[in-house]
Amino acid sequence: MTEILLTVFIAALIVAAGHLVGGWLAGLLRTMLERAGMDPGVRRIVVGGARPTVLVIAVFAALEYLGLELSGAWGVLGGMTFGIALALYGTLSNIAAGSMLLSLRPYREGDSVTIADHSGTVEEHGLYATTLSQADGGRVVLASNLVLRSPVLNHSRGGTRRVEIGVPVARGLDVASTRAELLAVVAGDSRVVDEPSPGVSVAGIHLDRVDLLVHAWVSHGDFEAARNDLASALATPTKKTRSTKAKAG
Repeated sequence: MTEILLTVFIAALIVAAGHLVGGWLAGLLRTMLERAGMDPGVRRIVVGGARPTVLVIAVFAALEYLGLELSGAWGVLGGMTFGIALALYGTLSNIAAGSMLLSLRPYREGDSVTIADHSGTVEEHGLYATTLSQADGGRVVLASNLVLRSPVLNHSRGGTRRVEIGVPVARGLDVASTRAELLAVVAGDSRVVDEPSPGVSVAGIHLDRVDLLVHAWVSHGDFEAARNDLASALATPTKKTRSTKAKAG
């Protein structure tokens, strides 16, 4: 009886040791991968799988130590795995899509992206889904399957992003002078980069107005604030020009 209890105790120690070693390995991997600068999404998956993997190995080692015949167990486990795989086909295909995305890395956490008509900042990039934080404070969770099938527009990869603002100009106004005023306003904003240079183009011509399109490049972090400020500032030159024309008339 004592020998049986000792055997069970040692088997339990093997499992406990596996749990401790798994935790230690997860911490070690976390530190090493953080220092290596690995993508946070990939890092979470690797670290998260370390302890369960070691624990499973420890459980099987403990069962072997107890003298249990595991060949039949492997057959049962294989059958169960096949059944579970059929039941979870959609989930498994989603995991496969997530694995491919983590391998391709079309975006990273913190990037500003547009995926399947949803725009936002990548808050979390995991194996099953990608979470976007939107400008209005909302969060949208996109399954990896959907992301893999959709075009991914990454606004952050180049470091800069183009601001485009439409400015309507009355047909009676001097378009050339208005264009110069608009460029002066854009040039006065310190957030606008010199290269690529800002510009103004004609977007459309109507009976009562000419639609101008002002475009300028700013850093990704300044995009929202610069777009709002420039939209407000660019309305002023046309008003001034209109007022001057009215007085001259």
